[in-house]
Amino acid sequence: MEEMRHVLCFIQWKRNWWIRTGALREGIRLDIQEGLMAYASKQAVIWTQMGRRFADEWYPILVKSGLSAEWPQEFLPSQLGALGNVRFDIEIQDGDEVLFEDDLFE
Repeated sequence: MEEMRHVLCFIQWKRNWWIRTGALREGIRLDIQEGLMAYASKQAVIWTQMGRRFADEWYPILVKSGLSAEWPQEFLPSQLGALGNVRFDIEIQDGDEVLFEDDLFE
């Protein structure tokens, strides 16, 4: 299950990348900056949920088979409750519309 560890480490890295990227733009209008941060936060949540889902599916199988999993601690089932407390600067809900100009992501 070394492959799943690699997947979870990538998911963790990508989530952290989105968190850092959200605030990198400077010198732009406040409404655009807020939109970028909201989009980055939403992406970080999506990546976190994906990691949780993978861990939920695979961890019980490993335990049942007597295999150990050296995964990022935050994705282990005993740690999943703590992840629910992760907060981002801007929260958006499903269905919220975030508008941005395409040239901002070049």
